[in-house]
Amino acid sequence: MQTENELGTFQSAGCVRQSHAKAAALYEWTPVGTAVIVVP
Repeated sequence: MQTENELGTFQSAGCVRQSHAKAAALYEWTPVGTAVIVVP
């Protein structure tokens, strides 16, 4: 598991990593069924 200081650095094989607080806010803000586009 990485620390928050390591967010924004290459640490995984493609996972979208963010702080728990930001992930919770994104979850609350985004309706189920929203299309997600991930770009390198």
